[in-house]
Amino acid sequence: MDKKKKKQFAIIGLVVLIVIMGLFLAIKALIGNNSKEADGPIYSTAEVVKDDIQVGVKAKGMLQPTYGGEIEVSDNRRSWNMPSVDFVVEEVLVKEGDPVTQGQLIIKLVSPNLEETLETEKEELDSLLTELSEMSGKPKSQVESLNPAQGIVLPAPIDGRAINLEVTEGNTLDVGHIIATIVDDSKFRVKAKLTTGEIAKVKQGDQVLLDFPNFSGTIEGTITSISNAPIPSQEEGSEYTSGYTYVAYITGENPGLVQKGMTVAVGLPSGDMGISYFKYNATVDGFMKEEKLLNKVDETIITEVHVDNYQLVEKGDPIVTLSGDEMQEKIRMKLDQIRDLRHTISQLEEQFGYLEVKSTINGIISNLDVEVGDTVSPWDWLGNIYNTDKMRLYIQVDDIDIVNVVQGAPVSVTVDAMPGVSYNGTVLNVSSHGEQSGGITKYDVNVEVSGGEGLRPGMQATAYIDAGSAEDVLIIPVEAIFDENGEQMVEVLKDGVPTLTKVTLGLMNDRYAEVLEGLEEGQLVITGSSSDMLPSEHIQADDSLMPSGNGSDDDNSTDGE
Repeated sequence: MDKKKKKQFAIIGLVVLIVIMGLFLAIKALIGNNSKEADGPIYSTAEVVKDDIQVGVKAKGMLQPTYGGEIEVSDNRRSWNMPSVDFVVEEVLVKEGDPVTQGQLIIKLVSPNLEETLETEKEELDSLLTELSEMSGKPKSQVESLNPAQGIVLPAPIDGRAINLEVTEGNTLDVGHIIATIVDDSKFRVKAKLTTGEIAKVKQGDQVLLDFPNFSGTIEGTITSISNAPIPSQEEGSEYTSGYTYVAYITGENPGLVQKGMTVAVGLPSGDMGISYFKYNATVDGFMKEEKLLNKVDETIITEVHVDNYQLVEKGDPIVTLSGDEMQEKIRMKLDQIRDLRHTISQLEEQFGYLEVKSTINGIISNLDVEVGDTVSPWDWLGNIYNTDKMRLYIQVDDIDIVNVVQGAPVSVTVDAMPGVSYNGTVLNVSSHGEQSGGITKYDVNVEVSGGEGLRPGMQATAYIDAGSAEDVLIIPVEAIFDENGEQMVEVLKDGVPTLTKVTLGLMNDRYAEVLEGLEEGQLVITGSSSDMLPSEHIQADDSLMPSGNGSDDDNSTDGE
């Protein structure tokens, strides 16, 4: 055999040897390192220990603002029926994204026609009050208490005597009918004619003597006014002018005897108690104070007369009562108009407060839809403010973990954009109906978050919902627990023999369960067996299955994400 063939046989032999060694190693890996066959299954166990356990549900979601509030000229819904008033944006003091506090001024407005409109409405109101006051005889401050069904009572406008009272109950009166005249006859007024020579001797304020032929003695009077322009004078009963005279008015205290229309001689005191009388006699043309009671509504009816003719009355005393359908309707209509005007005026005055648009809450300006110079109305929307003090986090939890989520449960919230910062929260509500998502039933959970200025809507956040905790309790790995006929069971290993044991469980997370009944500290529970494994798998006792310090490490919460 030559050297070439020997070399070929050597290579083939080497290849065969390599294949055989590979098969040997593969078979050895399949049957395990122990060449000695075990007499029975090998068990993995964990000791029952006392430790702390914490249960929670973790899920991610997006922060949303709570309802903050709209930025409006006014949020008063009554403004929809207010008088038409224009507002113009004078200044915008904030921009989108700015933090604001409740009551902070954010927009200034001006109103070109607000004061003018208000003044017009007030003038119309005063006119109605005056008209109703004249109609009823009541002061303007009291006319709104009128009851149209009871008619109106005309009172005495002044202290005095009722004269010319010639109406009786049942009379129907037209507009303008003089019902009576109330005169204060404590002072009378005399109209006198003075010649050119006489006018030169007197002046306004001088005292004169008044001599009435109806009774003895004289009464002192005072000249209150003298005309500057002379008028032609005629002798009584003559057609011819006898010169020029001046008119003077004189007042005097009435002793109770002076009546309107009386003739009186007027003179000046002279020496030795004498009197120098003026050429012409004068006449009492009235009294210093008198008021007429007029009917102001057509076809009114006198329903009651309260005084007699020439009776003394005091201001406010009832004189007559008037009624009638037309009068009642007119009073009712004017009272309605007065109420409407007062309401309108109140709304207009309220709109002065709209000139300053203020923030209604603490929050962040979400958006503004207004610029300087814009014309706006009382109900216009100008933007939004969202509340960062209280925010919302909407998450979904699967059907396995939802049993650990209850309303009112505390929540710890972290935000991806703000690492290291935790916010407190509370579960507001849990949906009672789940929805299928990717083959898994999930439930909506609404979390309220106590936030701050740093938070913004749309931030990604993680919620850890606290489902309960316990300290220094018995715990075992969840791998040791199985269900048999609806009961929770474990296998306890003693002297190499497993014993089936019923347990009562408390809190449970994804790694550990609290044992309330059925086990004691130090017992070994089976977490796995070689009979449940493939030939290539090996049982290895691993003490790391149990917690080293407590039962609440970083991975002990279920993840609802």
